Amino acid sequence: MAIYYNTTEINGEELRLRMEKCNSQNMKVYELAKEVKTLWRWKLIELYEQFFGERMLDAVASRALSTLVAQGYLTHTGEKIRSDKGAYNVIYQVNENPPINPVLIPKKICVEMKFTDIDGKITLDMDAMSDEFISKMGYYDNLFNN
Repeated sequence: MAIYYNTTEINGEELRLRMEKCNSQNMKVYELAKEVKTLWRWKLIELYEQFFGERMLDAVASRALSTLVAQGYLTHTGEKIRSDKGAYNVIYQVNENPPINPVLIPKKICVEMKFTDIDGKITLDMDAMSDEFISKMGYYDNLFNN
């Protein structure tokens, strides 16, 4: 297992205590990223096992990195690195100006299927579904513009 240089000069026990204070897996990943400054999926998997003693699945690592990008904690560097299995991994870096109150922006906006009964015939209630979709879009538009 590779050992990574501790860029914040926090000793192992202090770092471990700080990691234990993280209340979510994403925040644990963010704390790891802050230590090494750049991170990619397979490096995250190795570090997570090294610090927390459990192996992180590829899909879980990808989800955590995507979520941290969506929240503004990490950014893409525009570079990729080849993993030991040959696939390329996107390299992420810690955002120097992390958000104060991060908001997770979803990759897609969905609405529930709604139906109406008109004279015994069941049809989609396009108006209700459209109203809900527009309302959700308005909410996210407000986040970006205020």
